[in-house]
Amino acid sequence: MKIKDYLASYDILKHHFNEGYKFSIEVYHHDHNGEPYISVEAYPELVRPEHVDGNLIILIHTKENAFTFSAENYNTNLSGDAVVFSSKKDDETHVFINFV
Repeated sequence: MKIKDYLASYDILKHHFNEGYKFSIEVYHHDHNGEPYISVEAYPELVRPEHVDGNLIILIHTKENAFTFSAENYNTNLSGDAVVFSSKKDDETHVFINFV
């Protein structure tokens, strides 16, 4: 588990939350058509880290959705100004978070 990567992703998410940006969250799951499985564009109401049983989790809540990314289940990195999460369980699940 790369805690530094999670903290860097959280810092970017929190910065954009504090600056009032809308989050564009696209979840690609076993993508065969080039389209996201889930696509949400909303202002987050909550962005925070939690530690549960020694596992770091990043929570993002919007008015209608809740996303959780645990260091146990997801890798994360930064790609330009976007935050990317990729599943550790399969190589076909990715989440891209951009800021608009």
